[in-house]
Amino acid sequence: MRIRYVKRVRMSLELSELCPRAPELPVGLTMLSWRDSLVDVHARVLHAAFCNDLDGRFFPTFRQYEACKGLVEATVGSTRWFRQGWFLVADAIASGRDGKPARCYGAVHTTKTDRRIGEIQNISVMPGARRQGLGRALLASALFAFRSCNFRRVNLDVTAENYGAMRLYLAAGFRQVGISFTESFVDDSSQFIFQDDDRAPKDYIEFVT
Repeated sequence: MRIRYVKRVRMSLELSELCPRAPELPVGLTMLSWRDSLVDVHARVLHAAFCNDLDGRFFPTFRQYEACKGLVEATVGSTRWFRQGWFLVADAIASGRDGKPARCYGAVHTTKTDRRIGEIQNISVMPGARRQGLGRALLASALFAFRSCNFRRVNLDVTAENYGAMRLYLAAGFRQVGISFTESFVDDSSQFIFQDDDRAPKDYIEFVT
């Protein structure tokens, strides 16, 4: 185990500059807004998307499902939670027990610093479901939610080495406004594999068998 300082890029978007495009999803998928019964679903998607990914390597929270669930619950219980910006990409037809979707492919989580400035906390998409526009659709849904609530600006922080995420945010109109360095613990012996259970399929999270 060693300490590493992870370079993070601060990005910002003025919502007055937001291009008015509706989110687009592949046929058969839908965007689910927040429901209290979906806490575990959001946590499982967060863990599955990041536990073996770049941010999972740098940030221990993403390596364990229970830690991801704790992060989701802490955010939902805080005054900074912006529930209107929480979405899941899921199968459009089938639904599971307690109103849970049969399969989920990604999620977006948002917070706010005050009534005029919002934050994208994270956008998580299953590795096998990427390059299909799901991240773009999740981001658009969150941005439209902020704008509909009269927010002025949206900020976010992204790992500098996460080039795919950087391209996504730049294409949406975000601009780099700052740099920071976050302390991280890296386990070189893990060889970039942090998955420790069966909750992290590569393409989707499944709730109904």
